[in-house]
Amino acid sequence: MRYYLLVFVLVCFSYQCTLGQEVVTEKKKYFPSMKKISNKELGRRYIKLGNTWREGGNLELAEKYLRKGIKIVTAQRDNYWIGVANEYLGYLFEDLEEYNSAIFYLETAKDIYKKYGFLRNGEGSNNAINSSISRIQHNRNE
Repeated sequence: MRYYLLVFVLVCFSYQCTLGQEVVTEKKKYFPSMKKISNKELGRRYIKLGNTWREGGNLELAEKYLRKGIKIVTAQRDNYWIGVANEYLGYLFEDLEEYNSAIFYLETAKDIYKKYGFLRNGEGSNNAINSSISRIQHNRNE
């Protein structure tokens, strides 16, 4: 048990050393175990947390954290994660059956991914997003 605790502490310490210098006051409330966390990293974590809440069915908290996250990553000009947040907001609004909003956010994500979201081999999220948009348009027309 002590060995695993020591490994955990060492991993956390090495991870903290790689984070940026900026510290957000709110991070202590939501991420008390981290000594330093950059604004960009905090925005990414809010986006991830928002999507986790969406997957867990709490759509109100999902929207809260996705909007918090997108605000931060937009201020940080973290373009890929702006795309991710828009994609997740699209899925959130699909879950809420607000199909026009869902399509808006998914189309916004596609536009961002066209510029910032492709992997070196040319793959990206747009094929999956196109499939989601088709499904939403079908649901909207029913």
